[in-house]
Amino acid sequence: PVPTATLSGNANICAGGSANLSVNFTGVQPWDISYSDGTTTTSITNISANPYSITVSPAGTKVYTLISVNGTSCGGTVSGGATVSVGTPPTAAISGTSTICNGVSTNLNVLFTGTQPWNITYTDGTTPVTITGITANPYSPNISPTATSTYTLTNVADAGCAGTNSGSAIVTVKPALDPTCTCITQATLTGGGSLCSGSANLSVAFTGAQPWDFTYTDGTTPVTITGVAASPYAFTVNPLITSTYSVSSVTNASCTGSGVGTAVVVVSGTPTATLSGNAAICSASSSNLSVVFSGQSPWTINYTDGTTPVTISNILANPYTISVSPLVSTTYNLNSVVDGNCTGSVAGSAVVSIEAKPTATISGNTSVCAGTPTNVSVALTGTGPWNIDYSNGVTTTSITNIPSSPYSIPVTPLATSTYTVTTVSDANCNGTTSGAAVATVLLPADPLCSCAASVAISGGGNSCAGDISPLTFTLQGTQPWSIVYTDGTTPVTIN
Repeated sequence: PVPTATLSGNANICAGGSANLSVNFTGVQPWDISYSDGTTTTSITNISANPYSITVSPAGTKVYTLISVNGTSCGGTVSGGATVSVGTPPTAAISGTSTICNGVSTNLNVLFTGTQPWNITYTDGTTPVTITGITANPYSPNISPTATSTYTLTNVADAGCAGTNSGSAIVTVKPALDPTCTCITQATLTGGGSLCSGSANLSVAFTGAQPWDFTYTDGTTPVTITGVAASPYAFTVNPLITSTYSVSSVTNASCTGSGVGTAVVVVSGTPTATLSGNAAICSASSSNLSVVFSGQSPWTINYTDGTTPVTISNILANPYTISVSPLVSTTYNLNSVVDGNCTGSVAGSAVVSIEAKPTATISGNTSVCAGTPTNVSVALTGTGPWNIDYSNGVTTTSITNIPSSPYSIPVTPLATSTYTVTTVSDANCNGTTSGAAVATVLLPADPLCSCAASVAISGGGNSCAGDISPLTFTLQGTQPWSIVYTDGTTPVTIN
């Protein structure tokens, strides 16, 4: 039977990691395969395990495909593919330096890169705290220290990899009898989030009697707002870069109180999505397109084959693989991309071409004496080089890397034989076969076999209409000779 090999094993790994690809076979072992990562082709021979596992450790994202499979007697068909995405390690930066009164809570802020969900461990220098499954970015855990503490991150991991952390937050705890703590006036800041550009909304909730005056800062520039009569009080900020806001002071007619909480406004760059994946495939096969993103996951894209738009939402993998199975040669383009924050820009395209299947037609009926060499001819279409299997009804023979068409196969039948081509493949696809060549072996008493005279014809090849193509006749026996040759229609006699 003609063997088949199917590759699978999409995986997301971290830099320096490895993944296992799987190849499932049909047919009779052992098998030989060749596979490619898009740059380098690797051959593996004498495989007996089914399925067979291949361990790969790419430095960057790679799309793996099978090039060929061969069984015990003939070449076969390959399908499938596997994308191994190499993730960029995530980062986490902690901030939230503030001053609070004893017994009051505040929040830290953790800003991530990478693919959600994230897991972090932070510490106040004494007690580690682990939080898993974080999807908000930035993330603001609430804390209530009883003494001045410095908070740092000890580790971070995202959906794929462990990463690096940075930053610190010093929360200064004032004693309960501090004048700002005995004052019942307090301002609690909330809000923030992510934006592409423009403004973000913050809110301050007050205690005590109005009106209030308060000062907030982005860590660089203090801004004072006076005569606030309503609580909560909403205001907008317009940062050009990611900024952490806090209330540095609050007063009313009675006393000066304390500000609580911080708010991070993340200014995100607009995302991009770039499509690639030019390929030539056989009909009824599939191919993988690749989309590489910038920005913050999850992403939503819309792509088209020129006729039908398709939307894919909640994409976390980067790059992301799309499997397509066009019926005709097709050009794919992206229409739009949106990340977790913003609408962005798209680029690139992918042309998936459908290759015509090759054909092999055998011909060359002839009559020969037993043990006398003769030729059968195979006419090939498609893109060379070609591989064929042909049979005389008993034995199957493989011929590989045929460079041109037609191809002549020398045979030496001992008995009347019918030759057929059983399989054909070219540089791209497996194809179809047709025709037959009957070599009739004459009896020894036949005059053609008992006669000492013989002739062998050679030459031929490709030529233009009207050109002269030389033929060579090799004669044996005693001269003079008389020969008759034909082009299949008109016999010509030479004396």
